Amino acid sequence: MPAPALSMICRLAAIAGIQCLVLLGIRRCVPATRLFWPCLGLMALLPALGVCLPAPFPTLVSALALVLEPVCLILPFRGRARESVLCFFLIFYPFILLLSLYEALLTLAGFTVLFAPENWSQLPGTVVRFLPLLPVLWLLCWLPRRFSGWRRMPAWVPLGLLIVDRLGSLLSLCLDLFGDIPADGLTPDALLLLACLSAVVLVLASAIALLVWQDQRGARLRIEQLERQRQMHLDYYRSLSDTLQTFRLLRHDLRHYMNLPGVATSELRDRMQATLEQAGQLELCGDPYLNAVLFAKMRLARDKQVRLDARAALDGPAPVDGPALICAASNLLENALEAARPGETVELAAICQAGMLVMEITNPLHEGDRFPPRAGFSAKGGPLHGLGLTSVRRVLAEADGTLTLEVRDDRAVARVLLPCQEETAGAT
Repeated sequence: MPAPALSMICRLAAIAGIQCLVLLGIRRCVPATRLFWPCLGLMALLPALGVCLPAPFPTLVSALALVLEPVCLILPFRGRARESVLCFFLIFYPFILLLSLYEALLTLAGFTVLFAPENWSQLPGTVVRFLPLLPVLWLLCWLPRRFSGWRRMPAWVPLGLLIVDRLGSLLSLCLDLFGDIPADGLTPDALLLLACLSAVVLVLASAIALLVWQDQRGARLRIEQLERQRQMHLDYYRSLSDTLQTFRLLRHDLRHYMNLPGVATSELRDRMQATLEQAGQLELCGDPYLNAVLFAKMRLARDKQVRLDARAALDGPAPVDGPALICAASNLLENALEAARPGETVELAAICQAGMLVMEITNPLHEGDRFPPRAGFSAKGGPLHGLGLTSVRRVLAEADGTLTLEVRDDRAVARVLLPCQEETAGAT
């Protein structure tokens, strides 16, 4: 086989293989459609032909690749093209920079034939020099799958990278047309300069990657902290619910005990009966979480001398997201009780209808009150609302629920809608 043919085949195989591995790495990170395989073949063939064909075909192929490469990168990943483009730049261009640095080091070491052997005797050495690049490429394909923080980057980042890349390719194509790129490749000095630039870019890329990793780790720690806090709240309200259930059983047993003849005098029996009836008002609904919240807020209502009137038409556990119900009821009730004055009444009404849990919490408004409150305003220490509304909106949004605030008949009304969960609803 003639030497030019061997060199062309090796270059064609190397470039096509690199493109295939990069596209397969993207496919591991981003789901692809059936168009992936034809686009893979076209994406691998175009750059290889652009390098290996004799003049003037490389220029024509490069012009064609300038248009078709973005199509091959976007079309198989419809719906998630932003992630595929970004993943391509995270894999391909760091590899090209490392390849340029590696080639510059080999040139300085005295290797005249790098990755395009001129005869069969140089082929083993070319393969040996090329093999270290494969683990590097595999590592670059593995990193985006290992770290997912890059998926949250805004759409303008991959779009800007794609535009800059196409402009650079267009500039290279123009230089090639005007003969400004030497036919015998870059000189060792140019390769050394390229290697230095590559090293600078790699340092900057490593610094950015470290910042992204730290941000992702901080976000993960914050999520874990919030999850632990939510679990603590759930455990607290479960404990209250268990206490309430125990109290119900004791009240039931004590009522039967008092009815036994001769156990207690008539006056003592009447007094204990009145106490039990008053305590029995804690049994407001069949949902244990909402009952626990009401049980916890009764003390705040007594301390502020405010009447808490709860009308919850729930015969059993509400088929909704438990943490969302707890967060909404607890925060909104606390806001309403903080805003109410002694002797006033705070009302809570809850009902399940049409596949939704509807809960309304109302309290009187006074002169000077601002309702709905300003964003981020806290009601602690003042007569206005606002405390916990941001948390309530966030938790309800995660459960596909909504919160609306309105004024009705000089009363502040907080209305919560939570979708019923079919599995839970079916179980109840």
